[in-house]
Amino acid sequence: MGVVEDMNSYFATGGGLKESAKTVGTLGLAWAALELFSYLVLRPYFLRLLDGNPKLAGDTKGKAATATQMGPRVVCFVHNVLQVPLGLMVLTNAFFHSDRMFAADHFSSLVMAISAGYFLYDTVECIVRFEHEGPEFLLHGVFCFIVFTTLTHVRCMHWFGAGFLMWELSTPFVHFRWFLYKIGRDKSNVYAFNGAMGLLVFFLCRICWGPVVSLLFWKDSIAALSSPAGASLPLPVVWFYRVCTVVMNGLNLYWFEKMVRIALDSSKKGGRKPAAKAA
Repeated sequence: MGVVEDMNSYFATGGGLKESAKTVGTLGLAWAALELFSYLVLRPYFLRLLDGNPKLAGDTKGKAATATQMGPRVVCFVHNVLQVPLGLMVLTNAFFHSDRMFAADHFSSLVMAISAGYFLYDTVECIVRFEHEGPEFLLHGVFCFIVFTTLTHVRCMHWFGAGFLMWELSTPFVHFRWFLYKIGRDKSNVYAFNGAMGLLVFFLCRICWGPVVSLLFWKDSIAALSSPAGASLPLPVVWFYRVCTVVMNGLNLYWFEKMVRIALDSSKKGGRKPAAKAA
């Protein structure tokens, strides 16, 4: 049986740990293949755009390094554009909302698996580029990889998995701001507007929505574990998810403070800096 047939069988009938690992690993390779495509096909066009940045004039090595950094951002952008709408479909579906702790089906399992594969790729990317990415992004990648991989395997709590995918609404603004800065458009009105919108969306989806969905998870998980149905919930997964809500909300506050500080410093100096990266 081939890889595609294995995945079809997994989502149709469910599978064990081995099948879950194979599915997530296959999707992780698919995201890595997208970065390779970006490197081979899109990188030459990005190099041409970098010619418009006077700060990189004559810096061939700097241009090459910057163009290479574009690859992971393309992959992240595609993940966000794909998964946020799919996550919204899960969030707004009455079947999932009426039973937030236990509801799951083939579609929600696929949504969880796609993000599990992405965060597998993201974790490896953060390890390989640790000097550039830093420890906080590696921590983010590892936690998200474990969360979405376990949700793919245990087939429950998918509403909450979709809820935390909504944090990714802010990320495209961050990457677009980075892109504008690198091509020398950091003094344009588009750059300023995108930065303001990115800060607003980050505040709404991470600082406001993040604690709400986290508190809902604590409330629902306490109620579920106190009921007879709670015996079917994997307790280590529930507690790991609880820990993640604390860690990830803390990271969001750290990133938001950093973004606000950069925005204030930039306005005081009359210039503009690239936004702090947010996962």
